[in-house]
Amino acid sequence: MKSKPVYAVLELDRTARRHLFLTQGQDGLFAAQRALAASFPVDAALVILDDPLSREARMSEALAKAGMETAFYIAGPELFLWQTANCLRLAGVENRRIQQEIAGSVARRVYCVICGKMNEQVTTTIHRCQHCGLELTVRDHFSRPLEAYMGVIADLGVLPI
Repeated sequence: MKSKPVYAVLELDRTARRHLFLTQGQDGLFAAQRALAASFPVDAALVILDDPLSREARMSEALAKAGMETAFYIAGPELFLWQTANCLRLAGVENRRIQQEIAGSVARRVYCVICGKMNEQVTTTIHRCQHCGLELTVRDHFSRPLEAYMGVIADLGVLPI
């Protein structure tokens, strides 16, 4: 499906003057270290964003130091990738300057199209909505504005009237 994001392994952008790595979790850190080890740039910074309470302040501080020719590399679970990339976009960073690599949990955020609520940490294709209790089929359709995959009713015969 075309809306499903495709992720690659982080690779240094040779056109950038600065390189800023934003990671979450041990796997995100390893992904950043692997990219840095391949060709260590002179002007690189690594920011670990494991603490949700300090994440916004640390992102703001890192962005304040980033120049116009900075490449941003995000590594961690998928929801972290999208939340962080959206913060960068809101700050004016162009998509071409952002790379993302999934590292760690493959759990998805799923939006229930029946009740309109989010289900976090979904790891199966069939999932019982945590809010309305209906069985959902998790589609590969990814909504970038919602930062979530779509969960549609698995059995139309049980749709409440």
